[in-house]
Amino acid sequence: DETLSNEGGFSNDPDDSGGMTLFGIARNKNPKWGGWPEVDKIIKINKFNKNDSDHWDDIARACKKIKSVEEFYRSNFWNEMKGEEIFVNVVAQSIFDYGVNAGMGPSIKCLQKVLKITVDGDFGPTTLATLNTYTMNNPLFKFHLEFTLRKVDRYVKIVGNKPSNEKYIFGWTSRAFENIESMYDLDLIVEPTLLKLYNFIKAGRLDIKVRQNIKKCLRLNN
Repeated sequence: DETLSNEGGFSNDPDDSGGMTLFGIARNKNPKWGGWPEVDKIIKINKFNKNDSDHWDDIARACKKIKSVEEFYRSNFWNEMKGEEIFVNVVAQSIFDYGVNAGMGPSIKCLQKVLKITVDGDFGPTTLATLNTYTMNNPLFKFHLEFTLRKVDRYVKIVGNKPSNEKYIFGWTSRAFENIESMYDLDLIVEPTLLKLYNFIKAGRLDIKVRQNIKKCLRLNN
C-alpha cells in the first residue's frame, strides 16, 4: 500500500516515456497488463479526460477497485527479487519500492553496486546470499544510506541523458529519503554531500522557491 501511495495514482504525462500510468504500472512498458481494459472502461463510463491533470485523482480513486494491481506487483516485482527469501523485511521493501519506481533491473543493479558484486541486474543466488550476509554483518543504516546514494546517482544520469526529466528530480530524490526517514534520524548523516542534499530536500518540501532550484539539486547530487 505504501508503494502504491508513492506511485501517485494515475497520470498521463506526455513527457513520461511510460505514457499512461496507474499506480506505477506504465502502459507503454506493460501494454499487456490485464487491468488496462478496466481502466479504459472506467474513464469512458465516467467521462473523465485522461489528458486533464484535474481528473487524474478522480481516475485513481475510481481505479482502486481493480484487483489485478497487487497481483501485477507480486508476480513482476516481489517474486522476481525473491522477496520472501530476504532476511530483513525493511531491506526487501526498499528494493521492491525502488523496483516499482525505476524498474526491477535498475533496482537490482543499485543493490549490486552497494554489495560490490557483479552488476548484471539479475537477482540470482549470489545476489541473495550476499545481501543476506551483508545485512547480518552491517548496520541497516549503512545499507539504506548507500542504497539511497546509488538511487540519486542514477537520477542525475537520467536527467543528464534527458533534460526534460529535470522537473522530476526533486520528487525522485525526496522519495528516496522518505523511504528511510521513518526509520532513522537522517540529521545524523556524517557524509557531507549527502547531508547537504538531505537539508536541501527538507527545505524544498516547505518552500516552492527552494524546490524549483533544480540546478542546485543536481549539483548536490553530484
